[in-house]
Amino acid sequence: MTVTNQFAAHVGLDWADKKHDVCVQLKNGERVFHVIKHTAEALDVWLTELHQKVKAIEPDNADIRLLQQLVEQRRQLVEDKRRFVNRIINTLKQYYPQPLDRGSLLLCELIIRWPSLQQLQRARRDTVRNFLNAKGGRAMALTEQRVASIDNAIPLTTDPSVI
Repeated sequence: MTVTNQFAAHVGLDWADKKHDVCVQLKNGERVFHVIKHTAEALDVWLTELHQKVKAIEPDNADIRLLQQLVEQRRQLVEDKRRFVNRIINTLKQYYPQPLDRGSLLLCELIIRWPSLQQLQRARRDTVRNFLNAKGGRAMALTEQRVASIDNAIPLTTDPSVI
């Protein structure tokens, strides 16, 4: 059940000392307005009429409720995964402001081999070229562009407390 169909009706009540203004929104979206005197009898009559007009919602069986819980847990896990991936990407952008191929396996292997931009820039160009070329495929065509990008990359910060 979603929040919108969890109730048979929503009741808004403006309680006062002489009369009460009431708005009832039924499950189908229909709104009904009432003005009720401030007496026990008037409130009893109104509540009895409301009870006859609005039928209680029958709860779903146990299997449906279990399925709803599992679906909600899965939705939360998917949302958590998206949040964590965005956090990781944001952190990588801070360490590698000009990523080679964001999200690629090549970038992950590059970070494992050279954990900081400074270490990558200190590495011999031939070592970096050999690493990039060893991956083959599309990486070979972009090797020189990537090496130049590494040479020109500027760290976001060199503050050790941030890194």
